[in-house]
Amino acid sequence: DMMLKYHLLNDEVTATFNFSDLVITDLYDLFVTDKTTVRAVDIPINGQFGAVIDFGNILKNKNTFADTIVNSINQFDFAVEGGSGKVGFGDTEDFDYDVSSFNLKGVLHGGLDKIDINDAAFDFDGKEALLSLSAKGFKDYLLKGDLENFTIGFNAKVGSFAMDELSHLWPKYLGEKAWAWCKEGLYGGNISNGNFTFDFGWDKKTGAFGLKELKGTADVADANLEYLEGMPVIKNVYGSASFSADKIAIKVEKGVSDGVILTGGTVVLYDLNKEDNFIKIDLKGNSAITDALKQIGRAHV
Repeated sequence: DMMLKYHLLNDEVTATFNFSDLVITDLYDLFVTDKTTVRAVDIPINGQFGAVIDFGNILKNKNTFADTIVNSINQFDFAVEGGSGKVGFGDTEDFDYDVSSFNLKGVLHGGLDKIDINDAAFDFDGKEALLSLSAKGFKDYLLKGDLENFTIGFNAKVGSFAMDELSHLWPKYLGEKAWAWCKEGLYGGNISNGNFTFDFGWDKKTGAFGLKELKGTADVADANLEYLEGMPVIKNVYGSASFSADKIAIKVEKGVSDGVILTGGTVVLYDLNKEDNFIKIDLKGNSAITDALKQIGRAHV
């Protein structure tokens, strides 16, 4: 339902729109033709949109109504609650991203060709985050169906959660090899102060719209790092991690590996976007000679 309220004193109209049991895919199918990246968003949502409109400005510029209405929206806020469902990435169910519940609340800024959402409060299955989104190039897409100038930048800032939950929060489709390595090679303990950015746009080489860049950083505490087959697991790792679609770098501040006390170093896995992947290891530690010799004996790379 919709409610409009006119404020005579400042010549403004407050518009409120409430909705319930709306499945995002029903709207998605109407407006999105290229489903290469996301084929479906089967999530029921309830919520409210609210806008404060400068009605006086619309009356003054009624001959250019289409442009005027956008510039006359002084405030646009939203609150959305989502239920259990899934986001279908790519062309196979293997990439489907399950969603149990979420709440999103924030303020939207922008116009017909660009929108910005800054630090919207997001609660995903009990885990809190701040989400920001910037999208531009709507005019060409909506009027011409042209995606070449359409870009979306998405940022998520997260607090603290269990390391083993990373693979559930991070969609597998967005950087599959990096996702798989983190699931198998980095587990236990906690991750905090996460900052993840996903940039989407038109790829001229593939002729399709999709993920162009992935960047992320986070602090790691009391985790396990299994970096190379045949080498002992590094336990009780404290440090930081940085992620991209083609590289993962773990900065180890301290940890323990088969009797060796690590005092620093890095483990870098790179060329993840290619057929052959490589790893660079530079670890520093203190230990008894026998423990050090055991590590050297295992180092077959």
